[in-house]
Amino acid sequence: MPAPRGEHALASYRQWLKQRYGDLAALRRAWGEDYTAWEQITPYVNDDWNSSMPWIDWIRFRNENQGALLGKLKATVHKYDKR
Repeated sequence: MPAPRGEHALASYRQWLKQRYGDLAALRRAWGEDYTAWEQITPYVNDDWNSSMPWIDWIRFRNENQGALLGKLKATVHKYDKR
C-alpha cells in the first residue's frame, strides 16, 4: 500500500496517531519502536517490524480517510442531484 505523498498527508497521519495513542510512549509500546519525536514516524514500513501495529495503523488511517472522503463526495452529489 503506498505511503502518503506530501507533508499534509504525513501530518494528518501523525495527528491521527496522536489521537489514537495519546502520547509517544504509548505508540512506542504498541509498535515496539524507540521514536523520540512524532516527526520520526512515517508510514513507510520494512521487514524489520517489532510489531504488526505500524501496518495495521496505516491501513486503519487510510480506510478512515477514504471513508470520510466518500462521505463528503456523497453529500456533494446529494446537494446538487435532487433525485
